[in-house]
Amino acid sequence: MDGDKLNATFSLEPILDEDFLSIKDFLKNLLIDISYNSSDLTDIIISEKENIGSVITVEGQDDVFGLMSVINVHKHRVCYFFYRK
Repeated sequence: MDGDKLNATFSLEPILDEDFLSIKDFLKNLLIDISYNSSDLTDIIISEKENIGSVITVEGQDDVFGLMSVINVHKHRVCYFFYRK
């Protein structure tokens, strides 16, 4: 594969409610060694979309390739999306 190239066009898009399943799948593949509720974490990320956050997409693909977000831990301090051991 020396010299082979893969061309891709990336874009930053606002987080949409319709991104729920794609974000959830992305988090499941990213946080594999942590016990957490991926649906609750995804809900929180989407609830903060008006304040901050973007998804990284690849042109021609529906799935999220990356994610940038910040969670307001003060606002969501009563949500236990990470399981305690």
